Amino acid sequence: MAPVDEYVAHQNRETFLAVQIESPEAVSNADAIAAVEGVDILFLGPSDYALRAGLQSGAPDIASAQNRVAAAAKRHGKHWGQPAGTTDELTALLAQGARFLSTGSDFGAMLEQMRAASERFDTAIATIDG
Repeated sequence: MAPVDEYVAHQNRETFLAVQIESPEAVSNADAIAAVEGVDILFLGPSDYALRAGLQSGAPDIASAQNRVAAAAKRHGKHWGQPAGTTDELTALLAQGARFLSTGSDFGAMLEQMRAASERFDTAIATIDG
């Protein structure tokens, strides 16, 4: 096998495909999505799901969506996960079988950075205004 062929074969073995489940339609089709050959991970976006479903954060329907995604992943021998905001949430997700976890969210990280920048600007302005 040529070096390029070896590299490509290795990369294909080492690559995984994670699909984001972030809408009521995607949750409804979680089983079909998990059945797709080549899909390795189902990743639930609970905030995006809630937004698209018109739900408030922490609504029971979000836990129902989580259960549906977890069950679909398990049925098809795939991994699943979602963001974990606290260590308690992390522990609960691990107990439910989640193995692909992240901390926080893109929106949360952006909001945190914008608040920090605003505080720096306020401090700088306060020192000028005296």
